[in-house]
Amino acid sequence: MEPRIQDILADLGIVVIPTARRRRPGETHAGGVMRQIVGEHGMDVLELTLRLIRGSRLNAEALSSETIGALADVLAQRPDWHSRRDDLARACEAIDLEAFRARAVARRPWPVRGFLRPLLYDAFDRHLTRRNAPEGMEMAA
Repeated sequence: MEPRIQDILADLGIVVIPTARRRRPGETHAGGVMRQIVGEHGMDVLELTLRLIRGSRLNAEALSSETIGALADVLAQRPDWHSRRDDLARACEAIDLEAFRARAVARRPWPVRGFLRPLLYDAFDRHLTRRNAPEGMEMAA
């Protein structure tokens, strides 16, 4: 794995393990997905994704490859959100990534990451739009 990815993982206390092993806290099987994210969206998107997840009390262990991949896809589609890190962090505290993943898993055989992506997009968009909307113009939750 790329040294820069290893540095980010070490900083966040994340360990990549083989898929044959069951994940424990702080572990992920998402090594391949992380390389894919860097290749498609860049290192900044991967780092933002992982920092949002690990920085959230609610989602600190939401380290499945589907969750990491879907959130990175959403963030890659909305570079205008990247400068709103505090708002993104608050949204991540309010959005239960594992609950959304469970909804996506229940839809198998549809691809989990593909089903999860619009769920996360809508949830983050609603939260961020509500934060920016003039009083009385908030979107319905």
